Amino acid sequence: MKNIEKKIESLIKKSKKIKSLTKIRRSSIKAFKEKHGYKPDLNTPKSFNEKLLFRKLNQRSILRSFSKYACKYSAREYVKSKTGPEYLVPLITVVNTPEEFSLSSLPQKFIMKATHGSGWNYIVRDKTAENEAQLKHLIEAWLSCNYSLNFTGESQYEDIQPRVVIEELLTDESGRVPQDLRFHCFGKGGKQKIVIQVDSSRDEEITRSHFDENWNELDVAIKYPRPDAPPPKPGNLDSLLTVAKSISSEFDYSRVDLYSLGDKIYFGEITFLPINAQGKFTPSTMDFTFGGWLSGFNLTKDPLLKRYIR
Repeated sequence: MKNIEKKIESLIKKSKKIKSLTKIRRSSIKAFKEKHGYKPDLNTPKSFNEKLLFRKLNQRSILRSFSKYACKYSAREYVKSKTGPEYLVPLITVVNTPEEFSLSSLPQKFIMKATHGSGWNYIVRDKTAENEAQLKHLIEAWLSCNYSLNFTGESQYEDIQPRVVIEELLTDESGRVPQDLRFHCFGKGGKQKIVIQVDSSRDEEITRSHFDENWNELDVAIKYPRPDAPPPKPGNLDSLLTVAKSISSEFDYSRVDLYSLGDKIYFGEITFLPINAQGKFTPSTMDFTFGGWLSGFNLTKDPLLKRYIR
């Protein structure tokens, strides 16, 4: 319960601070230099993180056009149109206000996801152990925040209608949440290059592996260290790749998150600026290798950008 209270306190505090585009630009460049150790080249970006930062700061119109795909609710309709409804986690309800939330109407376990941000999730494994008033307070805090203007400056979240989707909680036979498989998709139209990211945790320590489409491990660590032994290849890898390519086919770059539970595949979310362009690569040369795979990345600046950046 204390963890929820800390989250709520942080959300309420930050929701009162609207960041101007100038402040977002300055703080983003400063954070990039601190994280990566060099000043980003925003005229001719070459590394993966430089290109992501270029998009964040210079292509707000492109990112805002991605809102319906970044939204945890409207993305469901897009995925349904691309792959079919069988890849969607069953939806229980959508909450527009805290007053609409009622534990008595929900199953014993479920997951809550704010539609308009990243990482705003809460898992309920046993609703009898939860405090309804506190969960309503968390929902209220989520709904009061603009993830873009209050937090990271990522424009794809700026125009999303604040809501909370409540979905069935997927678990395996031992009660564990299925592994999150993240597909970095470079290029459009079914000809994408794919890098597969697998996050694992043990004793609260996160490790991260990266593979090519044939499950050959890449010699790279991004933000988190690699595990001592790589995770096993999923038995349905070909199907996972097919689904990821279908969902990502409209974008020059996206990361498509999927879950694999037995033979079943479920959609998680679509991300356009992973780690907010602050994912440190080891070795750093791989940042430029990934950047080279963004060969079709649009580097045209918004024509009205100078009006807003002072």
